Amino acid sequence: MTGAHNMPDRSHFRMLNDEEISALKRRNPTVDVVAIELGQAPTRRGSRLCFFGCPFHDDSDPSFVVYPDGHYHCFGCGAHGNDVFDFLRAVKGMNFHAACRHLGADTLPLAPHVGTLHLPKGVGAPKNTTPVLQDTLWRGRAEALVRACETELMLNSYAAVGMRSYLAGRGLGMPLLQAHHIGCNPVATKVPGLGRVPRGIIIPARSLHTDQLSSVTLRLLPTGQGGQRYQHISGSLSAPLGFDTIVGRSHIFVLEGQFDYLLVRQTLEQMGLCDAGAITYGSATSHPDPDDTLYLLGPQRYLIATDADTAGERSAAWWLQQTTRAVRYAPNILTPGDKDVTDMWVSGGSAAVERWIAKGLELPL
Repeated sequence: MTGAHNMPDRSHFRMLNDEEISALKRRNPTVDVVAIELGQAPTRRGSRLCFFGCPFHDDSDPSFVVYPDGHYHCFGCGAHGNDVFDFLRAVKGMNFHAACRHLGADTLPLAPHVGTLHLPKGVGAPKNTTPVLQDTLWRGRAEALVRACETELMLNSYAAVGMRSYLAGRGLGMPLLQAHHIGCNPVATKVPGLGRVPRGIIIPARSLHTDQLSSVTLRLLPTGQGGQRYQHISGSLSAPLGFDTIVGRSHIFVLEGQFDYLLVRQTLEQMGLCDAGAITYGSATSHPDPDDTLYLLGPQRYLIATDADTAGERSAAWWLQQTTRAVRYAPNILTPGDKDVTDMWVSGGSAAVERWIAKGLELPL
């Protein structure tokens, strides 16, 4: 991930709470941010509404309205958003992480009162519709793909039965798969707007704060050229799995692969351990970039459970350099022959994974 290896040392990671997010909005009113980003002074109509030329379509008669509560709507093309974060995502392609950093780091110039902006005559809205169209169209197509693959996994076709058997052989039960919208693509195909989608298991990931689909990963079956096991669908953003399990938790297991994450997540739920969570960035070489630190709460301990191999040890060393709350907790600490949590389940079943989790959390074995 871009910038990951330049992250400064921190004693812990933290997450913006609701009060801090509200403070960002108060310091950066939507109307001021819109005026700066579009290079326009708004036209006031009444005492409450501010009109701009819409950035998403040719708009000779300003129809893009920013309301006092911060939401916006275009009566020409229908573009709509709830706050300044939605606007930055649509116009600049920023996810919530980047928008918080953009606003919180004071990278926006200090916005004057909307009535005091003086701009050269003729300065108008940019007419580039690509960012919002790409965002909306990609998400719709990707959501449709995920739903179709979810349905496919439930069928009695030869391919679906085989893939369910593959997942069961790695300890992953159907309730977990359904809860995470895991599906299967039985035949490689080309999907308009998404490109070629290979045969394999579909693993979607959603943004923590918007709950919108942001990434679709495939576990390739069979494995790709050069031993490639995973591939992102074209247009996916970097999106870790497990943000919904880390907020307010005291212990976080940091896993390397998606299947390892799913297996630990399933086992934590089965053990009734509500104070522990799990997260994965999908590979040994993917780490949080600076934007992600806005969303990582500071638990008492990060248990770095990346694979017991050279790449996994290198990844664990990176985490240990970032926070004093991280400790190396290798998957083979109890079973020396296992490289990862999935290996642990294959060799020892659910009991082996439960023992490993209990030891990491210092629970009675």
